[in-house]
Amino acid sequence: MIKKTLLSMGAGLTMMAMVAGTALAHNFALSNVTACQPDGSLKITWTVDNKTDSTKDLTITESSEYMVFNDNSKVQLAAAVPAGTKIPAGQEPTYVQTVDGTKAAKITLKITGSYSGEQPQQHQSTATLEEACQQPSTITVKKTTSPTGDPTNFSITISTENGQVIGDATQSIKDGGSVVYKVTNGTYNVTEAAVDGWTQTSNTCKDLVVGPGTETDVWVEDEDQTPTNTDCTIVNTKNTTPVTPPTGGQGGGQVLGATTTQVVAPVGSVNGGEGAASKTTEFVALLGLAGSLGAVGYGVRRLSKSVR
Repeated sequence: MIKKTLLSMGAGLTMMAMVAGTALAHNFALSNVTACQPDGSLKITWTVDNKTDSTKDLTITESSEYMVFNDNSKVQLAAAVPAGTKIPAGQEPTYVQTVDGTKAAKITLKITGSYSGEQPQQHQSTATLEEACQQPSTITVKKTTSPTGDPTNFSITISTENGQVIGDATQSIKDGGSVVYKVTNGTYNVTEAAVDGWTQTSNTCKDLVVGPGTETDVWVEDEDQTPTNTDCTIVNTKNTTPVTPPTGGQGGGQVLGATTTQVVAPVGSVNGGEGAASKTTEFVALLGLAGSLGAVGYGVRRLSKSVR
């Protein structure tokens, strides 16, 4: 269980380097305030004071920032107050920066400022995160499609009546992918926009309860919270396109369920003029007639011989 760090006051130690023996007519100061955010990050507000002890414009000539974790690993950050920044006389601007809050760390900003006609001054301030910021609970939405591997993107939106969604509520997801929502305690539903050609066949991302489900403001000082991680899945099936059977037959009707090969008779067999079938028939008929006439002739010759 990780204790929350809601707000860390304290200007942070400001150090200034001066050139020995040089009197400074003008001076500026650098300080910070830190606060853990609902999304688990650390917000640092840096302040450059150029009004308390200065009546001249200030130019930041050098700037660097490092984040050092408890294991002594070090990360260089983009300086919250970059070189080239100009701060008018009598002003005290702030610079807001968000950094990783998942591990205890110290963040040191070092800047060098210059007043016209005077020696440069170097200041540094360190923001301290003594223990990790409370991390929010998460809801991970997974996508599965049938068939698998389809590249179609689906738009999903998470909603709640008594919780808080940290970040964008609407995201895009496709098969095999997932979207992680950071949330506070409450009850949540994830819906999906309809996509042509697809049917949603399953959605387990409904009525998801995170924490007690009744607390609307979980960011209370000194409150301990144990983040919960909930998974759910939305399944979509691609619609099958119906196959239109070929048209044909008389009157343009459909030929349904034909499974045997039909033999087409030669053209001309019926009311179609002369063709292969009619010629063959005529030829066979002629052969039969010739055979019959031959037999008759043979009988006549035999009869005439008998008469003699």
